Amino acid sequence: MTVGQRADFPERRGSGRSGGRTEKRNRAAFESMIESMIEWEAGMRGNRRTTAPRRDGQTLLELIAATTIIATALVPALRMMRDSLRVSRDLETAGFMTSLCVSTLEREAARSVVSWDTLGSTGDFASEGRPDLRFQVTKSDDGSAGGIPNLLMAARVLVWHDRNANGAFDDGEPSVTFATKLCKTMGFQDEAK
Repeated sequence: MTVGQRADFPERRGSGRSGGRTEKRNRAAFESMIESMIEWEAGMRGNRRTTAPRRDGQTLLELIAATTIIATALVPALRMMRDSLRVSRDLETAGFMTSLCVSTLEREAARSVVSWDTLGSTGDFASEGRPDLRFQVTKSDDGSAGGIPNLLMAARVLVWHDRNANGAFDDGEPSVTFATKLCKTMGFQDEAK
């Protein structure tokens, strides 16, 4: 017999009156005990159901809250990283433009002192791997430019980042300018001969 089944016993007829009553009492006690066991087992099952189940993960609400907190912190951090990358790129370009401007000015000054060449030039730095950077050289020994004819030459080099690739210096494009003055001396011209 399993728990939960009702015990059915055949009626036993005892000898005399007291034997029948005792048997009825025993039967009633046994049925009461079985019912108590059934109630106890049902109560235990109920207690097992009412206790909190063991959780191995997070609830959806906890995941949404954690995602919200991370997103509110991550968005400004990503914006800062993007801005810092842009600033870093701009600084690298400015340093490269400065270096190229100085080297172009020195090259043009050495060429002009020897030949007293006042012709300007333009070009780009594709040979250095930067075709987006362009230069313009202007030289003059005219008094309006700050020179003295045949004695003092003003040289100026402009290097700019040609963002729109039109080949001309436009307002708003980053640029670097260096200028110098060159004196015509006999020593340089004698060395050239």
